[in-house]
Amino acid sequence: MVCKLCKQDKELQESHIIPKFIYKPLRDDKNRIQRLSIIEHENKKYKKLKPIQDGLKERLLCFDCEQLLNNKYEKYFKTAWFDENKCSVPISDEGVTVTGLDYLKFKLFHLSVLFRASVSSLPEFKDVNLGKHDDVLRDILLNEEYLPETKYPIVCHAISKSENEVQFGLVTSPFKLRQPNGYNSYGFCFAGCVWYYIVDGRETSCFSDFMLRSNGELNIPGMPWDDFINKH
Repeated sequence: MVCKLCKQDKELQESHIIPKFIYKPLRDDKNRIQRLSIIEHENKKYKKLKPIQDGLKERLLCFDCEQLLNNKYEKYFKTAWFDENKCSVPISDEGVTVTGLDYLKFKLFHLSVLFRASVSSLPEFKDVNLGKHDDVLRDILLNEEYLPETKYPIVCHAISKSENEVQFGLVTSPFKLRQPNGYNSYGFCFAGCVWYYIVDGRETSCFSDFMLRSNGELNIPGMPWDDFINKH
C-alpha cells in the first residue's frame, strides 16, 4: 500500500495520529485510556467513549516515515514539553512565556500531527481536511524545511482546572475554527493545551503576540476549564 507521507508502495505500520506518549496522562489504574470528545458534550457534561489501549491509530505510514517523524520531531517534543516540564507550572489567565524551544523541531512536530489528521480516514479526524496543503506539508516534513514564523503559524492556550493547574489528561477530537480575521485554523487539544494551527497559503503576522516565535519563545495564555467548554 502507498505510504501517505513518502508516497512509496511499502508495507504500512499502525501509525498513531497523535503520538502514543501524549496519552500517558490519560491512563487509568488498569492502563486503559479514557477518551473524551469536545464535540459531544451536553449540558457541560462529556460523554465518555469506550476505553482504548494505545491511542488512535491506523495503517498510514511506512516504517521509514514512522522513524523519520519519531526521531526528528516526536522525541524532541516529548523531551521539551514533558520531560523538561515546559508548561507544568500553575498558569493564570495572563499565562506564561515558554522559552528555549527549538523552533523548527517544535513547529514541525505540530505540523506532523496536523498532516496525519488530514490524511487519516478515522472518523475522529473527519473535520481536518487540508486539501492542497497536504502536499505542501508533506514536502516540508520530509525535507525538514525551515518555515518563517508567519507561515503556518501556531498559537495555543493552556487549559487550567483547580488551583490553575494545567490539565494534561485530555485529548479531544480536532475541530475547524475560522478566526475573526478570516484565516482558517484547526484546533487540537492535547499535552495540556489547545493548539491552533493556522492554515492558509498566505503568510500572516496577525497572531504575532502569541504565535510560536523563531527565537524559541511561545506566549501561552491560560483558559479555565469551564470557559473552554462554553467556548466550544
